[in-house]
Amino acid sequence: MTTAKRKPISLDPAAFADAAIPQPDPVHVATEPRRFPAVDGSSRPTKGSKQGSRVGKVQVQCWVTEDTRRRLKVLAANTGRTVELLLTGAIDDLLARHHVR
Repeated sequence: MTTAKRKPISLDPAAFADAAIPQPDPVHVATEPRRFPAVDGSSRPTKGSKQGSRVGKVQVQCWVTEDTRRRLKVLAANTGRTVELLLTGAIDDLLARHHVR
């Protein structure tokens, strides 16, 4: 059984050059000093630019195991509440139990 050989593919280098996307010279990019735009303070978020649901609130965080996080998400899904609502309720209960105002 003989197999027929395929006709060799001839690629036109000019077609590749015409379709190429221009790229910067990596040596020039790596050795060029970086220039950062001047900061005038106008691009910084202002005090009143918080998301509406976050006004008057601060972030509190802790590290938990992956399993605890998974179980918390399952509880949130089962109760139809968000993880944030579950945690704020738990913190409120803890503070009330210890009579902290």
